[in-house]
Amino acid sequence: MMETIKQPEDFLRKLLDSLELVYDIHVLSEKGILHINITGNDAPLLLGLGGEVLYSLEHLLNKIFTRSSEDFRIICDVNSFRIVRDSELRAMAQFAADQVRKTSQPFVFALMSSNERRVIHEFLANELDVKTESIDIANGRRLKVVLLR
Repeated sequence: MMETIKQPEDFLRKLLDSLELVYDIHVLSEKGILHINITGNDAPLLLGLGGEVLYSLEHLLNKIFTRSSEDFRIICDVNSFRIVRDSELRAMAQFAADQVRKTSQPFVFALMSSNERRVIHEFLANELDVKTESIDIANGRRLKVVLLR
């Protein structure tokens, strides 16, 4: 397991060094998840608009280093962006569920990444009276919250 943890960190350091970025990496491994938080002066460059560069970097690391293991996953963060964003998404999920309960009408979110949809799916998964589903709309996938009858 230690080798599995070290390889993604070394790869990421080489990548960021090649870009001549000023950064620091903090790594924590728990319950099959390798959490990598990148901090420093240039770290915000790794966010992109709405975290899209961050999510792409995470996707790349997972494709390279977890392809043979379903029990291991890498989660990347920049200056704790994801912690804040996940908190916002959970609040949005709660609001949507409350609206659906109050109006009995489906609530459809704006376009969001698969990572963001997953946060909302997981947050509402244990609710007994509402469910979530991803739907295809002309320009991408959206998340819909509906009342269970």
